[in-house]
Amino acid sequence: MKTQHFDILIQAPRERVWATMLQSPTCKRWTSTFFEGSRFEGSWDPDQKFRFLDPQG
Repeated sequence: MKTQHFDILIQAPRERVWATMLQSPTCKRWTSTFFEGSRFEGSWDPDQKFRFLDPQG
């Protein structure tokens, strides 16, 4: 099986990147890259659970 690896350099503070990824509506924008209408539920904090959900949940 082949694997792929991608790197990207984002020239922004870490806090801004996380806020952009995890707050609506920008979260929906980046999750739509892999599944239109998807979202996440839960917390990204250590030892917490989260789930990626499709539009039907």
